[in-house]
Amino acid sequence: MDPELPSQALERQIATADILKVIASSPNDVQPVFEAIAQRANKLVGGYASTVIRFDGDTASLAAFTPVSEEADAVLRNAFPMVISGNPGFETVRRGEISELDDTEAKENADLPIRNVGRARGFRSRLLVPLKSDSGVIGTIRSSRRCPVYRESRSADGLRGRRWATRGHRMIASQLFKTDSAPRNSFS
Repeated sequence: MDPELPSQALERQIATADILKVIASSPNDVQPVFEAIAQRANKLVGGYASTVIRFDGDTASLAAFTPVSEEADAVLRNAFPMVISGNPGFETVRRGEISELDDTEAKENADLPIRNVGRARGFRSRLLVPLKSDSGVIGTIRSSRRCPVYRESRSADGLRGRRWATRGHRMIASQLFKTDSAPRNSFS
């Protein structure tokens, strides 16, 4: 992993301090904490929109999100609750690993709920980072971007090619959220 840049470390520390202030001011109400996490996470990773999703048993519930528009936000709200089993993105996160979706419009994603949410909210790629407590993974922070992010890759024959990826997005998140899990390509 690349060494953390001083500006990234400072941004992460400021975001952490902001969230701790919210926790201190709302000791009996977790909703403001989840809202602060969504706002700060979105800013830290340079995302288009972020959501905080709680896991309870085999159910994923929407806890907080950065608003996009009334219509788009309604589509997001209506997509929850979701079953975790059978949802590869949520299953990956539940194991404590990062999950990325390269392009919601890719053919293999045609039947996934994330495609409709992505269309309504205006994003094409997303990253899920585990939200952990002392008891384990309790949910995920989902950050999205308007466009897929490209990275250069080499094919088996050595020709340069392009592959859909959220590598930069993933690297920033793993540095800023200090997760040690390896990224996995999967879908939610």
